[in-house]
Amino acid sequence: MKCDINLKQRYIYIRKSKTQAGIRQIPVPQLLLPWYINQYNTEGDYLFANQGQKYTYDSFRRNIFDPCMKECNFFHNPHETRHTLASLLDSYNVNKTLIKLILGHQPEGVTETVYIHKTLKEKLEAIDSVCQNNY
Repeated sequence: MKCDINLKQRYIYIRKSKTQAGIRQIPVPQLLLPWYINQYNTEGDYLFANQGQKYTYDSFRRNIFDPCMKECNFFHNPHETRHTLASLLDSYNVNKTLIKLILGHQPEGVTETVYIHKTLKEKLEAIDSVCQNNY
């Protein structure tokens, strides 16, 4: 829902997930901000046109993901984008804890889960560094 998107601070808040680690702020890359603004300014409570529809993987891919990829001139399936993002973040020497937080993976050990705190600004810098250098 649009109420989970903060365009000023550039993040999407994930409220529901299979795991606690999946509940997180996903940084919105500066490069994609105009697209998000355009979608946000459409009518209704949802970012995408099929408002309130419950999507299966196939209907999400067919109705939302594939058209978005086409618009951005990218050629990926949904799961590939996670691999691609993780690999790009790693290639740009992004901190391993930040990679896990962006992807929604559980940090390991007491140090990562209790004592290391990463900010939205750090997530945005990480995601922007990858986008600026690759697209």
